[in-house]
Amino acid sequence: MATPQPQDWRPAMEIPIDPKPRIEQLKSMLDDPETCQEQIPNIRAVLADYEAGRCPSLVYQDGKAIDLYHADVTRLAWFENGKMYADSCVYQPPAASIT
Repeated sequence: MATPQPQDWRPAMEIPIDPKPRIEQLKSMLDDPETCQEQIPNIRAVLADYEAGRCPSLVYQDGKAIDLYHADVTRLAWFENGKMYADSCVYQPPAASIT
């Protein structure tokens, strides 16, 4: 039996989502000089998936959709469902409270 791949998964029923606002947002990011230049290939890859009518992957690195398991955590990655840069947030655990 073949091992299922993340891109093989689809919802049991179609979920109508209008990708046009996200496409416009990604295009504006490409034109924005404040956008991290290392993320441009990833943004283009996400944009290509949306424009081709495909459901975007969760993680992009080096301009390619990748499985989270294969992500190089020492380098930038684009998380499309979370819409954030991998290095744009630093997890701060909540302070422990002793009561």
